[in-house]
Amino acid sequence: MTPTGTGIHSPTALMPAVTPNRYTRSLHSLDDPDPDTTDIIGDELVVADVVTSTQDAALTLLRRRVSPIPSFLLVAEEQTRGRGSHSRPWQSDPGHSLCATYTVPHSHCSGGLLQSLVPVALVGAIRDVTQGQVAIKWPNDIIAVHSRSKVGGILIEGHTLPDPAAPCGMSLVYLVGIGVNIGTVGQYQGLDSLPGAPPDVDPISLLACLTRHLNVLLSGDVMQAETRTERVTEMYHSLIVPDATIKTAGRSLVPVGVSPEGGLLCHDTVSHTPHTLVSSEGVTWEYHD
Repeated sequence: MTPTGTGIHSPTALMPAVTPNRYTRSLHSLDDPDPDTTDIIGDELVVADVVTSTQDAALTLLRRRVSPIPSFLLVAEEQTRGRGSHSRPWQSDPGHSLCATYTVPHSHCSGGLLQSLVPVALVGAIRDVTQGQVAIKWPNDIIAVHSRSKVGGILIEGHTLPDPAAPCGMSLVYLVGIGVNIGTVGQYQGLDSLPGAPPDVDPISLLACLTRHLNVLLSGDVMQAETRTERVTEMYHSLIVPDATIKTAGRSLVPVGVSPEGGLLCHDTVSHTPHTLVSSEGVTWEYHD
């Protein structure tokens, strides 16, 4: 399962090579925090050398797949046209950045809940691997608490694809793109800059830990919709960047949580009324140390 024009390749840059065998060993070495956890996503790893973006490469593989739609994790050494939300370019430096995409069939989770669940899992994985403090900047950024600098981002896209095994002949699948600055390059801070973090953060350990966090949140008791939504909402609230105010459309808002659909629940500091943000367009974050 290798995209056209690419091959499985061991990176020669600064970051350790991500290989299926090393990933599997790292995944199996983790203690299982929940005996009911089922490996729903990320069990199969595909490694490519250079791609336009891991989202594009994963979609290409899905379109070639044999029904039913598989769930896999694709990692690339280099992206030439990586992108973030609102089609903004995502800067990734080979050997210093982790670029990956999980494929998640809609049957496993709704898109709205994924928007909240994935940041919670990524923050948990980064904290476990680095012992550093990171937080969620809604909707899809991960920032270093000490500097308020972005160290990671998330992009979730939904695609409807032909699926002969589905009752209607089509299936919805989500591409969950992850970009993390492992090493600091110029103005782009990496995980190695976090206070208490090791100087050589292992991307394989981070991937394995992220996969485990995702599967814990997607399986076991939390597979029941109400329980899962409540748990993710509580965790998300506790991980929002602290001491922040949001300015938008003349409002001054304090984030207090996340809705089941992925909107940001806020308190208006002027009118003292609740307000829900559904888009980050026109939103400015102000931090108070």
